[in-house]
Amino acid sequence: MKSDTGSELVFVYGTLRRGGSNAFRMDGAEFVGRGRVEGKLYEISWYPGLVLGRKFGWVTGEVYRVGQAQLRALDEFEGISANEIEGAEYRRVGADVALDGMPYDDTVHCSTFEWKGPVAVERQIPSGDWLEIVQPRTRPVFTTTCLVFALCCLPSLGGVFWMPNGFAAILLIFGVPGCGMISGWVGQRRNERWPRLRSVGFGVCVVWLTVVGFFLVALFA
Repeated sequence: MKSDTGSELVFVYGTLRRGGSNAFRMDGAEFVGRGRVEGKLYEISWYPGLVLGRKFGWVTGEVYRVGQAQLRALDEFEGISANEIEGAEYRRVGADVALDGMPYDDTVHCSTFEWKGPVAVERQIPSGDWLEIVQPRTRPVFTTTCLVFALCCLPSLGGVFWMPNGFAAILLIFGVPGCGMISGWVGQRRNERWPRLRSVGFGVCVVWLTVVGFFLVALFA
């Protein structure tokens, strides 16, 4: 997908991702979102290789919008130049990427770098997520806390009616989801397990605060 300014969407899945050793090479690019592409991911060395293919499974990565100059720089980094260097390990190809939060059949077309060389079956990464290899996920301590706070959001509505102290009710209604959001943020920074459940808990807290905020604005307007 290209824009009028000559920019292009690129799907990266290895060291170029945020938290990867070469993430700095994406500086200046517009981060579009996390996504998945159908294929298999293999550990090649200190970097991975993607082999595209339907029904293979899903490989996790990120989508960026880059300009043509940065795209050429990425080609050089991957050892290719307009796909013309003989013996290159990668080739730049088009792929349909499902962005997080979108149905899998609703995709965006991106360029990505597919591995051309041989692969070892025993070195396949079953999860399809390179960062789980270089940055193993920690115990979901803050993620669990985020979920607990999210589950407490709706019951906290009762605090308005049974708490004689209005200040305490406000703390309950706003403090519970607020602490849940903070816990979710810390869990993400710690690269904890259960990322989807953490997103759900964080989302519940955000929706709760938004609804309560609109209610108060309408009440006092």
